[in-house]
Amino acid sequence: MSSPLRRLRDTLSGPIRLPLGVAAAVLCLGVAVLHATVLTVRAPVGLAAFHEFLVRWAHPAVWVVLGAICLEYALRAERVVLTRTAMLAIGLYFTFLLSLGFA
Repeated sequence: MSSPLRRLRDTLSGPIRLPLGVAAAVLCLGVAVLHATVLTVRAPVGLAAFHEFLVRWAHPAVWVVLGAICLEYALRAERVVLTRTAMLAIGLYFTFLLSLGFA
């Protein structure tokens, strides 16, 4: 008898992988557009231009990269590609948090 985690992994690696990955990528891009337009983070007055750019655009960029990870998963990219893209998303998110912390 296999564990529930193994059954989930087997299910996600089957024929549902492509539509699930594409749907998740579309959802991530939708959230990125939402953060870029409606849920924007307003930077305080007096910030340097680059700092203001990071406060405004780093969070939507994280969601775009997460969408890219979902597409890579759907297209069965190699694990090293997925890992590097995920590290990019983590770095972008930490950059966003640091830019908010020093705003």
